[in-house]
Amino acid sequence: MIVPSLQIVIVNWRTGDFLRECIASIEQTDWTGLRLEELTIVDNDSSDGSLEGLSRTSLPLRVIDPKENIGFSRACNRGARESKSDFVLFLNPDTRVEATTLSQSVANHREVFGNEKGILGVQLKDCGGRVSSSCSRFPSFARIAAKSLGLSALMPVRFQTHWMHDFDHLNSRFVDCVMGAFILCPRGVFEELGGFDERFFVYYEEVDLSYRAAQHGIRTWFDATVCAVHVGRGSTERVKGTRLFYSWRSRIQYAMLHFPRVHAWGVVALTYLVEPGVRVAASIVRFRLGDALSTWDGYRALLLNSGRMLRGRN
Repeated sequence: MIVPSLQIVIVNWRTGDFLRECIASIEQTDWTGLRLEELTIVDNDSSDGSLEGLSRTSLPLRVIDPKENIGFSRACNRGARESKSDFVLFLNPDTRVEATTLSQSVANHREVFGNEKGILGVQLKDCGGRVSSSCSRFPSFARIAAKSLGLSALMPVRFQTHWMHDFDHLNSRFVDCVMGAFILCPRGVFEELGGFDERFFVYYEEVDLSYRAAQHGIRTWFDATVCAVHVGRGSTERVKGTRLFYSWRSRIQYAMLHFPRVHAWGVVALTYLVEPGVRVAASIVRFRLGDALSTWDGYRALLLNSGRMLRGRN
């Protein structure tokens, strides 16, 4: 029996101890029925010492240092480029896997898809053991509008975002998209899709990948029988304004790529003219001045990048 091989790609940006804890959990993996070909870490110009001491691991480690922050999508593509493993797993550094997470996810992928192509995500839990919402529907203009106008916060049952908060994530099923913290796919699928679209610096890259996969008849499976711990926002919690800017920018890029023109420009209008004001007002009502300031920081960055971003649909 041929044992399938796996490459794990982790993109690191100032994640500190999260990265070391993630690698420590991988070291405790039960490799029965699976062979780790390589653990690849792409470091996006970290300056926090998060790479120190990694050479002591017994895992087959390769560190790529581009000497600059090249973004998540480009870093993932670069990390996966030179490997020939059967499967590639894109794993966030603020995750921790259980002993059987990796071997069981690959085994379940082969059981669900057989010789067919597919993408797989697993159940993610927070540090307290609570199941997180990690699956989503493909974004639509209506869902983005509901979020921008604050309707999804006021009436979440009637006005849903693309996140599947109405799904308890306790059962396995086919979904549109799984969170990029844990994405497993055969290498052939990743290469057929051309990898992640590098126009997305960060955010929405996994949504775009899954959408393009669906257009090729490649489905995504959420596996609730396998789990991992995901802290969430391990590298961006300290830069909320920057995080908001990149989220807004990637949302506009996604709309420009996949929405009808009128809907795409509707997303632009909502992002520039409506949502910042709604966010600031909500922050003031809740007495969260810090959130209001972060919104302003994100909006200012969006304005400064407007010309370059909106000159073309891409």
